[in-house]
Amino acid sequence: MTNEARKISGYILLSVPTIIYGGYFLPTVLSGQQEHLEFTDFQKSMFLNPCPALKNRVELHCSDVV
Repeated sequence: MTNEARKISGYILLSVPTIIYGGYFLPTVLSGQQEHLEFTDFQKSMFLNPCPALKNRVELHCSDVV
């Protein structure tokens, strides 16, 4: 195996579990399923307060797209 292939394999080995864990963690925190966790004020401001830009977003449904 070449050095480039080893590097890419290492990057994939580290990034795939990170993406999977993040994909599990963020929705569970945002949905309120992790009530036993204590959050700092910074964490609350980052994860639990909705972004002001998202308040005015428009929901699109399949029936709206022609």
